[in-house]
Amino acid sequence: MNKTLALLTMIWAAMTQASELPPLTALDQWSEQSFVGQSEYQVDGDSLVGTANATASALGVEVRVPAGAKLAWRWSVEQLPDLGQASEQSKQGDDFGARVYVVRKGAFGLLSTRSLVYVWSQSKAPGEMWQSPYTGKVMMIAVQPDAAELGQWHSVERDISKDWQQAFGEELDRIDGVAFMVDADNTQTQARARFAELELR
Repeated sequence: MNKTLALLTMIWAAMTQASELPPLTALDQWSEQSFVGQSEYQVDGDSLVGTANATASALGVEVRVPAGAKLAWRWSVEQLPDLGQASEQSKQGDDFGARVYVVRKGAFGLLSTRSLVYVWSQSKAPGEMWQSPYTGKVMMIAVQPDAAELGQWHSVERDISKDWQQAFGEELDRIDGVAFMVDADNTQTQARARFAELELR
């Protein structure tokens, strides 16, 4: 199943609802959706470790957030999927060491649901944006550091409304869900990342 559309389906219909963004380490408050096998998510101290072995599954939560919020987190990618000759902008290379999603439900259900996906890219410069190879309803944004080093922690803070305006050309009134994922199913390889301190400000 198309990972991107499946993730949007999960947030639309099946995710745990929360009044605020739960801690990453509170796994019982996050819903898991498997697309190809199951990536493994384990709590390690104050961080969450995600490992994909030719798999793709995400953890998400439905949470209503007004416009103007900023999303912040820390992440450390320890192993990137081996893309070979595939492009990250193709379906064959649509695997990332780490992703963070923000989703806005549409008035007509899944057909009008859209998402921004912040990714640790191997080929795009930080700040570059491109359309998902699966659907125009999802825009990808590279947010890895300029000098990306595996195993090093990096902090990210994004102005969701500003990114949404740039991606879709319209103002954002709210977001309805947040999710994250480590995946390596298309390349049939491995990926591993740590996430910490995911919060809405």
